[in-house]
Amino acid sequence: MEIGTGSGYQTAVLAELAGRVVTTERIPELQQKAKLVLERLGYKNIETHLAGETLGWQDGAPYDAIIATAGAPAIPDSLIQQLAIERTADNSRRHTL
Repeated sequence: MEIGTGSGYQTAVLAELAGRVVTTERIPELQQKAKLVLERLGYKNIETHLAGETLGWQDGAPYDAIIATAGAPAIPDSLIQQLAIERTADNSRRHTL
């Protein structure tokens, strides 16, 4: 999951490294332009979405990783809840941050 699609450059790099990339952008013009560019480049493993009121994209969760292109004083709980849960050696559960 990528938060902040922008031009789509980082999204394309992530798509080369991952099997599937879900990306959100708050600015409609940026989201539309990036979506068109990524489609023209032939990327089939990218989902682009216009961000809503909440961070991330709950419909696609859980995610193995989340990358945000903006800083914040703390990691929002809404993003942590969208991370996949991993089992540790002692069979406890944890999110990978």
